[in-house]
Amino acid sequence: MRLGSVMGDGGPFVVASVGDLWFDLRQILPPGDPRACDMKALIASWQETGPRVAAALGAPGLQGVAARPAELLAPVPQPGRILCIGRNYAQHAIEQRAAVPKAPEIFLKLPSTLIGPFGDIVLPREVPEVDYEAELVVVVGRGGRRIARDEAMDAIFGWTVGNDVSVRPLQHRGTQWTPGKNFDRTAPLGPYIVTRDELPDPRDCRVSSHLAEGEMQTGFVREMLFDIAILIEDISRFTTLEPGDLIFTGTPPGVGEARTPPRWLREGDVLVSAVEGVGALRNRCVIG
Repeated sequence: MRLGSVMGDGGPFVVASVGDLWFDLRQILPPGDPRACDMKALIASWQETGPRVAAALGAPGLQGVAARPAELLAPVPQPGRILCIGRNYAQHAIEQRAAVPKAPEIFLKLPSTLIGPFGDIVLPREVPEVDYEAELVVVVGRGGRRIARDEAMDAIFGWTVGNDVSVRPLQHRGTQWTPGKNFDRTAPLGPYIVTRDELPDPRDCRVSSHLAEGEMQTGFVREMLFDIAILIEDISRFTTLEPGDLIFTGTPPGVGEARTPPRWLREGDVLVSAVEGVGALRNRCVIG
C-alpha cells in the first residue's frame, strides 16, 4: 500500500493509493477519526487500523480518484525525529576525499527543512554552493529503544524518497554539519510511503538523482556501508524511535561537489530524486 499526506481546505488528510486510484481515508475511517488526518497517528495505530483500511480498499463501491492529488505534502509533515546518515556509501566518502566511516555518522535535520515531493527547493540567497543528495528514507513504525539488529526490520513501517540538499560551505566550515543541512524548505520528501508489506526489503532498489544533463547519482541500497538493520540498532541505543520518525540512509556517489567543475544547484533547475520500487520526487529550484 502507498500512503500520502494531502493539504485540503480544512487542513491535511491522509490518502491511500492502490494501483492507479487514490482514496481519502476520511471516507474509510469513522467520521472525525484523527488518524485520517495525521500520518503519525495512523502509523502508531497501524496494527489495528491497517487491516481495516486494506479491507475497505478491496470492497466494492468505494470511490477512488484516478488523478494524483495536486497538493501532496511530505508524507510525514511533522516527524518527531529526522536522523540522517553521512557518507554511508564508500564511493561517496571517497569522492569527498574523506575517510570511509568505521561507524555510522549520524546528524539531525529539522522538520522545517521538509517540503513536498513536487514543491520548490528554496536555495539560500546567502550561499550559492548548494548540493543534491538523493536517498532512501526509512519511516519508523512501532519503533522502540535498544532494538536488536535481528529485530530491526520489524520496527519499520515503510519507505519513502528524500533529498538531503546540502549547503556545502556551511556544512564544511567546522566539524558540526547542522547549519549546512538545515536551511528551511530544502529537503523534499515523498511522494508517499510504501509500506513494508509491499516492499519487505529495499536492498535491491537503485537510488538516483537527475538534472537536465541526465543522471547525476546512482547506487544500490545494498551498497550501503551500514545497512538498515545496523542503523536502527545503532540509533535506538541513544534515542527511543517513535512512529513516523524518519531516517535518511545516505547518498550514493555523484554529488555536485565532487564534479569538475562542481555542479551546484541553480535557480530554475529541476531535480529528480528516485528510488526504484518506492517513487520519485520532482522539485524546481528557486532562490529565497
